[in-house]
Amino acid sequence: MLATEFCWRTPPPEQARQVFLGQVCPGMVFDTVDDWAQLRSSAGLVGVETQTGPFEVMTPRGFLADEGPAHNLTIMTRVASRPANNRKMARLMPRMAKAVPYLGYVLGGQRKAAVIIVGQPHDRTVIARSARRGEPPSRRR
Repeated sequence: MLATEFCWRTPPPEQARQVFLGQVCPGMVFDTVDDWAQLRSSAGLVGVETQTGPFEVMTPRGFLADEGPAHNLTIMTRVASRPANNRKMARLMPRMAKAVPYLGYVLGGQRKAAVIIVGQPHDRTVIARSARRGEPPSRRR
């Protein structure tokens, strides 16, 4: 299973954190790469591996590289065609610019543990085994 998430590559100033989490992406909760790895592991996923990088897509240069010139023009035309979109972009972009230098992405790869139920249905002993060979199974109740 692959997942891409936001992370703070370096701790942002409190104002940048508050602006991003409170005004740009309200309700979003994230912190460090280790936090994401721990979240995945605690959900029962095994073999959690992560790679990180800068969140360059939120810069003009990164956006152009990500979307390509033709699609970029389509997006900009669509945004510019509605006054409400222009107001929203004018409000969001300066706020986003404060957080972008500190933002990154986490690409996480992990697997579900294989679960084998042992015994009768009333006996709740479960053996969780990793898909990796050689790892001993763990027992949970």
